[in-house]
Amino acid sequence: MPNYTLSISIDGGGTVIGGGSYKKGETVNIIAIPSQYYIFGFWDGDVSGNENPKTIVINYNMEIIAKFIKKDPCRDIINSRSNPLLSMSILGSRNNGLRGGMWGTARGRMHYGIDLNAGIGEPIYAMFDGTIERIIDHYDPNIPFDKYDETYPDESYSNYAAGNRVQIRSIVNGKIITQKYFHMNSIIITQGPIQAGDIIGYVGNTGSASSKDSNGPHLHLEIYVNGVRQDPRSYLYTIFDDNGNITRDCNF
Repeated sequence: MPNYTLSISIDGGGTVIGGGSYKKGETVNIIAIPSQYYIFGFWDGDVSGNENPKTIVINYNMEIIAKFIKKDPCRDIINSRSNPLLSMSILGSRNNGLRGGMWGTARGRMHYGIDLNAGIGEPIYAMFDGTIERIIDHYDPNIPFDKYDETYPDESYSNYAAGNRVQIRSIVNGKIITQKYFHMNSIIITQGPIQAGDIIGYVGNTGSASSKDSNGPHLHLEIYVNGVRQDPRSYLYTIFDDNGNITRDCNF
């Protein structure tokens, strides 16, 4: 009985179990395993469909392509809404619950942004097409915040509290929307144009995200519209109510 070859190639990020040499008539299960930040899409080539695992019968040499699709944050550009993270939730402050992580005065002082819960190393995505206006990336993620004043003696508290950060200027539906992304551990873009959905860097704990008052690593996001600070909730695809609860979501 002849042997036939099952050849599997990859399109995107992932691996597949099941390729090899098989006897005629043998039944094989092929399994697609997405890499981080990818999902399995579909099979192409000598088989089709999106079943995973997929059972096939070997009767000839077969060539199969496994298509993996990069996860992309949700966007609604028509309504000027976009997410900077794949999974969205509020990180509340230590003493004020979810509302402490939102725009407003729940902390007893004005918090001019929103704190989005995320683990160290999670990718941060540009919300809109635009231009990189500013990159600050000289803060060491291994230095605790209570050592910043002696490590960075020539800088003001308000400057180093933001940690590593990126500022992007976008024009969306006739408005100039400036986004500021704070507390990053690493930044992978450089000055110049950027597209919505591009990874700009990774979540971290630089600046006050590593302070004793912080609940942990997070993305602090600030939004300015035509130069005026705005509640970022109005520009996120995910909708949070006034208590920080999600009323529209598309988390992966």
